[in-house]
Amino acid sequence: MTTYLRESFTSWKIGGASTAWTSKVTKLGIDFLVKQIYNPIEDKAWLPVSQQFRIDGKVFGFPLEYSYLATVKDYKITLNPKLPVGIEGGR
Repeated sequence: MTTYLRESFTSWKIGGASTAWTSKVTKLGIDFLVKQIYNPIEDKAWLPVSQQFRIDGKVFGFPLEYSYLATVKDYKITLNPKLPVGIEGGR
């Protein structure tokens, strides 16, 4: 988790937080890497704001490399009021 702090002359406060999820899988000698960064939305839900995909390996002896990056910013998000806010049962 990454935490962003804002400082002033007399105090500081947390200005935002994000968390990242990374997964790497190797199949048939090809590496697949997926990384996602999530930011909170209205302190009720988390939205993936950055997604990165990377593929490296060899196919029939030829090197293969693929990279994809997508980010979102300044979207107006409407949360579904029918979905629960918290997790019941403490899990």
